[in-house]
Amino acid sequence: MKRNKEVGLHSVGEVFDTETLVLYPMFKDGTADYDYPSCLEDAENEWYRQLDKDDLLIVHIAVIHRMKVENSLSKLLTKKKGESAI
Repeated sequence: MKRNKEVGLHSVGEVFDTETLVLYPMFKDGTADYDYPSCLEDAENEWYRQLDKDDLLIVHIAVIHRMKVENSLSKLLTKKKGESAI
């Protein structure tokens, strides 16, 4: 069963959840093996070198999006703290 926000990274044989930045091994039929998740943060340099251009772009966009979301949340929380001090 394919979940929302998942993309097959065929160059490395993994399914990538672009929302959580979690990787799952890919079965031959293209589905994810949810029993063996791994964090993108734990990926080795060699893994990145194996990505083709399209897959690298997918990973890059997902990471940038995640950074923007986290930055926005951080700003919102900082603003809320400042308001409660008044």
